[in-house]
Amino acid sequence: MSQHFIHYIPRRVVMRSSIDPGDPWFSEFQKNTDVFSRPAYHTTRRASSLTRTIKKGDIIWIVGQIRSPWGNLPPGIDARIKVDHLVVGNDGSTRFVASHDSSWLPLADATAILGKLETIDASGGVSRLNKTIGAPIGLSLQSMRRLHTPEVIENWCRHIRAAPHHFVSYRICDGTFGAFSHVRSLLEKGKVVFWDRWCLPRRLAERRELVDDKRLDRYLMKQLQRSQLVWGIETSKYAALGSYSQRERDKAIRLGVYRAAPIRH
Repeated sequence: MSQHFIHYIPRRVVMRSSIDPGDPWFSEFQKNTDVFSRPAYHTTRRASSLTRTIKKGDIIWIVGQIRSPWGNLPPGIDARIKVDHLVVGNDGSTRFVASHDSSWLPLADATAILGKLETIDASGGVSRLNKTIGAPIGLSLQSMRRLHTPEVIENWCRHIRAAPHHFVSYRICDGTFGAFSHVRSLLEKGKVVFWDRWCLPRRLAERRELVDDKRLDRYLMKQLQRSQLVWGIETSKYAALGSYSQRERDKAIRLGVYRAAPIRH
């Protein structure tokens, strides 16, 4: 039987103009040939006794929370990684390489489900994942923990995947604030959202306009086509001639699912 583990990774909105190529956060740039439709791997630099118990076939749930200059989104389940094999680095880090049935999850408020999870400590004791009500989830998941209640999160995952999605279409160059604000509004209403900064690898999402990848374009269009509604963040540069946002808006209009998002200041 597979063991289930859970780990927290902070996420932050980085404006394209402020990206420093020397920033360690971008130390492993995504190649155009790398996987983007599912997680490729998860790395931990902590060589603990717990990480050494993880083996092929085990599941690692990645919890994330997007932080931005305008506030934070609620915590969510970023990805489900089924371990295919492990690679131990010379620096003591461990890379858990994901199998083909691993997946990214759409953006949804996971606050309630995280409050129901229980974990197992080294002595076999069971306790709540988040012991302090209202405390940031990162405080409870500073290190990886083993789940005692994996069926709870598995059921939630199936529900989120089956729920109708809302797609947010925008330009990074002038629409990031509007996109963030509308995503937050949708999450407050209990909606499930596809927003590439969450549903794609971090480095690829943040560098979206620097990537020329037909496979990525097809993947994004596939997500748009299966969405219940497509919300356009209609900034001055949105849907500019030849831009990707123009393709997204035109496709959504043809499908009859396009809506202009409310303007927020």
